[in-house]
Amino acid sequence: MSANFQTTTGSPVLAGAPGSCCITGVKHTGTPMGRTEQIGGMETYVSELPTQKTSRTNIILFFADVFGPMWINNKLVQDFFAVQGFTVLGPDYFFGFGVVNHPKGYDTNGWISTAVKPAWDAFSAWIDAVKKYLNHIPLPVFKSGTENVTYCAVGYCFGGPFVMHLAAEDWITACAMAHPAFLEESHFEKQKEADENFPTESRHRAEAIMAEHKGTYYFQLFSHVNHGFAVRIELECWAKEESARAVKEWFVRFTE
Repeated sequence: MSANFQTTTGSPVLAGAPGSCCITGVKHTGTPMGRTEQIGGMETYVSELPTQKTSRTNIILFFADVFGPMWINNKLVQDFFAVQGFTVLGPDYFFGFGVVNHPKGYDTNGWISTAVKPAWDAFSAWIDAVKKYLNHIPLPVFKSGTENVTYCAVGYCFGGPFVMHLAAEDWITACAMAHPAFLEESHFEKQKEADENFPTESRHRAEAIMAEHKGTYYFQLFSHVNHGFAVRIELECWAKEESARAVKEWFVRFTE
């Protein structure tokens, strides 16, 4: 069962809290190429190509699932985006206590509901710090497309609502999500433009809202996959890789 999820706005829930399906999976193998930096009070995984020197810097803000951005699977996904030419920043809003670091027998489902507030409390300061991360970004004159930097955001599971919050901001160029949690109709109504947590009827409602608001959107569907396929499920490796490729192509469309 999912952790208790009570909407704070009274808006109908489309995607509930992370549950048991969100804390299982397999560990992938590989050698991460990124580094860890302290940004805005949070340890942040930073992945970029060492020789990446272009006239425009394209940044992806990576909001991880309950395993956190420092888990090998999530590091490798972030590295994939970096190899495609993005600078990737993944904040550890679990402060070193993501699912991967929970001791045996820990009440992880119960923990999920307690992890929400600290993550949101740290979010704004991190965003402010990220905007100053590259010293050539002139603040407060900061708007996507007007300077030499563009920002995209991608969220997995727990990270979904952080992305939807940013999607309503003018300075974000493009956003993407995979198997999101904690979503309400209001998240989609604010935009200018098959899993148990985000079921088909909810996805249809989200799509209808985006269409009503004449937003620019793209839905990608995979059959026979479970919640978490984009980062954690071994048998759905092709779907994971295709999801990452599609997110990259979606962002490239708006940043080139």
